[in-house]
Amino acid sequence: MLILSGNKKWKKFNEVMVDYPSYLVYPAGICSIKPEDIIGLCNWPPEETAADEKMGRLISSVRAKGWYDEHPGDLHLYKIPTGKYTVCSGGDHRSILSNELSIPRINANVDVVIPENLFDQKELLFHNAIENQIRDLENEANEIKMSDPYFEFDSTNIAYDHVFKKIESLHRQQTEILRRECVRLNLHVSYPFRLNLR
Repeated sequence: MLILSGNKKWKKFNEVMVDYPSYLVYPAGICSIKPEDIIGLCNWPPEETAADEKMGRLISSVRAKGWYDEHPGDLHLYKIPTGKYTVCSGGDHRSILSNELSIPRINANVDVVIPENLFDQKELLFHNAIENQIRDLENEANEIKMSDPYFEFDSTNIAYDHVFKKIESLHRQQTEILRRECVRLNLHVSYPFRLNLR
């Protein structure tokens, strides 16, 4: 159990995101961030999260191993245009504890929020056109699956594999549009996580 110091004024996810009613997200991936920049949580109230059994296990782990996060992808944050973060779908415990312990940097799975009103209109139209193509291809893929009662998800189904590869290519194009907009708007994450391969 953790008793919160009260030094941090947490906000609910919806309170943080209220200024961004319509947005797209760029999946920046695993990044090194400052916990002090996390301002929002997805579960409320934080006092309950701090006092639950999962927090107890996390505290025990930190006491035994120090701050060592084997699964930073589970700490899912949205980076908003102000440069601050909110927990999106998981990671309240690590966000709270890293703030309480004044950990200087932690790794997290970051999605960068790009408000649609800031998006370059030509890029937004291109992104949305790709989204429509993906939707059409997904419908085509579903028709292929439904037409074959023995359908299996593997590359032996040439028609399905062809459609699936088109969808993957379009997703990569969308991600590149989002990346360009992050760079143009200076919304990128400053400290990308790098694996040390030895």
